[in-house]
Amino acid sequence: MPILEAAGSSDSRLGLIVCLLVLAGCKGRAATGEVLPARVSAGASAAPTVLSARPAVSAHGAAARQPADDEARARAAAYSKALAAARRATRARDYEQALAEFDRALKARPGDPRAYAEQGYAALLAKKFDLARDSLGRAASATSEHALRAQIFYNLGLVREGQGQDPISAFAISNYLHASAAAQKKLAGKNPCPVEVDRSPEPATEQHYSSWLAFVQANQEAVVGLGLPLPQTEQRARDLACSDPGCPGASPWVVKLAGTQLSWVRERGSGLSVLPLASLPSWKQDFCYPSLDMRVVQRSPSTVTFCETGTQYESVMYCGNDGTDHVCQESELGESGLPTEFTRACKAHPYTTYRVLDVAAMKWTLRVTQWQDMFEGIAESERPQLEVADHELRIRGAGCDLSLPIGDVSR
Repeated sequence: MPILEAAGSSDSRLGLIVCLLVLAGCKGRAATGEVLPARVSAGASAAPTVLSARPAVSAHGAAARQPADDEARARAAAYSKALAAARRATRARDYEQALAEFDRALKARPGDPRAYAEQGYAALLAKKFDLARDSLGRAASATSEHALRAQIFYNLGLVREGQGQDPISAFAISNYLHASAAAQKKLAGKNPCPVEVDRSPEPATEQHYSSWLAFVQANQEAVVGLGLPLPQTEQRARDLACSDPGCPGASPWVVKLAGTQLSWVRERGSGLSVLPLASLPSWKQDFCYPSLDMRVVQRSPSTVTFCETGTQYESVMYCGNDGTDHVCQESELGESGLPTEFTRACKAHPYTTYRVLDVAAMKWTLRVTQWQDMFEGIAESERPQLEVADHELRIRGAGCDLSLPIGDVSR
């Protein structure tokens, strides 16, 4: 349900544009990814400002004029102060101090993509590659500006270089979003495919439960968070866990507990082995509701390939009068960190991700992601096409010609 408020003006304005998101099917086509960065070089100052046309407002959150109340101004001021201090520390190469200040900025404005992007860059300079990858990844799913995302993907490529991993897909996306001499130099003689391909192995840790009832009780926060009663019997617990999308036939299954927690479940004797896949908050943040679904698209004796489709939402502030609205620039925020009148809206970023699990080793071995809005305005036939066929994930078109092995096929 959208939340609408008029504020800062006696001229109330309510607008709701329902975004029709056509997600590509998991068997062939996907969506695309971009990211927000704000790279702070040793001699540079603040991150670039954002200026773009108004995006469509999602069905989960409409544009609304809102008052900048005292509490919001206090948070914004704390954010601006911490961000400025973090940037100064980054330029001074005091990376520990910079990272601490970025944490303070994120505490004042949770999930802020700019703070995450710059924190990722500071972590990269400090050679804290795991933190850099995490922060840049969070920034990547939270903004839409192509030039900023290009910087983030370039920095993700540098992180992968630092970890001894293949960085080419990150540099290719960076160059596709906003061509640069630096990215083109990295891509010289390489396949410039603008699809996020991550081959770095990650552990996949299963959890073991004696029963469906034990599984649900161990994750009761997801159930209680939606106001649902906790089941008291094994059958009711199984029915709750399997209500969406269901547990037909023999295991394994992908289950979505309380609509927010996705897991891959295998029955083992009288108990369960559960691999957490992803989770969503049971509450909204800034009027924005993410969405997520996952299913198995191929199984073999050695691997399982999952297709994840979802939508991340970016909370955006707009300044200006009707018809001239633009993303608020830092110069318009004033000392309080907020403009006197603004519009807040949720911009949707639909995506599709293929994830490959090595069942014997219990490791994720491949992750391929497309963010659909990355190719906004580009004909479907000119976008990369993803398809799972036999033992490969094939990526063709838009400079892509990749065949990624995903395990032998069980017929």
